[in-house]
Amino acid sequence: MSCILSEDRALLDRFRRGERDALGRVFSHYAPHVASLLKSGFGFSAGGQRVRFGGYKRTFELEDALQEVFKRAFSERARMSYDGLRPYAAYVAVIARNLVIDQYASRKRELSHFSFDESAAPENDTAPETGRPERELLAGELRAILADFRAKLDQREQTIFTLRFEENLSHAAITERTGLTASQVKTTEAKLRVALMKHLHKHGYLDERASHVTPAAEAAPSGDNG
Repeated sequence: MSCILSEDRALLDRFRRGERDALGRVFSHYAPHVASLLKSGFGFSAGGQRVRFGGYKRTFELEDALQEVFKRAFSERARMSYDGLRPYAAYVAVIARNLVIDQYASRKRELSHFSFDESAAPENDTAPETGRPERELLAGELRAILADFRAKLDQREQTIFTLRFEENLSHAAITERTGLTASQVKTTEAKLRVALMKHLHKHGYLDERASHVTPAAEAAPSGDNG
């Protein structure tokens, strides 16, 4: 693949300044290459293990990832870090790989909040069970609190609560499913997060400081999507 930035120094200068036409030309030239990488997948190392990323198979996931890659690539820091000598295709490919690795690490952190089901423990495990009735009581209590929270939501809020928090769909998938705009989905999600934290705090499930997060803070990118 030809490197239009190293071959055209005027374009490189406009790109570094963040001029819209230059960014558009770079996106049009390199987006197919990045999309192919994100669709076909690749391997990487994480935590001493070899991980295989199988690629994004659903169109909306691929589009979301592609937009996020170029959002990072077109940031001022990334534009200025590109030296104009090495192939830009390789440079943006590293950004794409880092995005996937970041998403993998984020999901690993999310999974760390869960433990194995006690029913799946080996039969010869002789360790005594402690606290199981208390855990079951707390789980039932939490389900009731969440049901109470959900019952007070309007139709749009209930829909987004289900699709975003229970089905874990992306923002793009929710807009496609519901016909709402991306802005409506993100705004409603931010309000739901704040309201839910306040509701949980009210019932003793969260530290008081966590219940006062503003919608703007919740809506800020975490480095997702949804």
